[in-house]
Amino acid sequence: MNTETKNLVYQAESCYLTPQELGIFDNNVESMPKRLSLYKLLRDREIKIVQAVADQIEAQMPKADPNILELGIKNLLLVLRYCAMSILSDNPTFLKTRLLDWLEQVTPVYEMKAVNVALYKLLNQTLKKELTSEQLAEIQPLINTAQTTLSA
Repeated sequence: MNTETKNLVYQAESCYLTPQELGIFDNNVESMPKRLSLYKLLRDREIKIVQAVADQIEAQMPKADPNILELGIKNLLLVLRYCAMSILSDNPTFLKTRLLDWLEQVTPVYEMKAVNVALYKLLNQTLKKELTSEQLAEIQPLINTAQTTLSA
């Protein structure tokens, strides 16, 4: 649940919500079926998506250190899962605060840069095949944030 909605729930314990506050709450509730559907789709297609990326990265970068490729794929999997949870919870900052800040600190940036650039390019190509344009529009800003953070 995003912070704004969570705050409304806590506020409603002491007083009724205003029409504007109810509108915010209503928008969150109305968007839940789409967010839940996308979350389930990502969960159910995770192996297919990540395997397609893994197969292509190995073909694209045959001379890359296998340990770096493995780390990049594992990180990509985490990013995809955290993106899904960000969407489900309607909390775009969840990805950054819970995963990306940590990954920046523990990932050897120099060695990973070329791998991450290639991985996220392949992920974007794969997601375009797996998702509708509406679903892609929902996840793309999160993927872009991860890509920018981890490929810089």
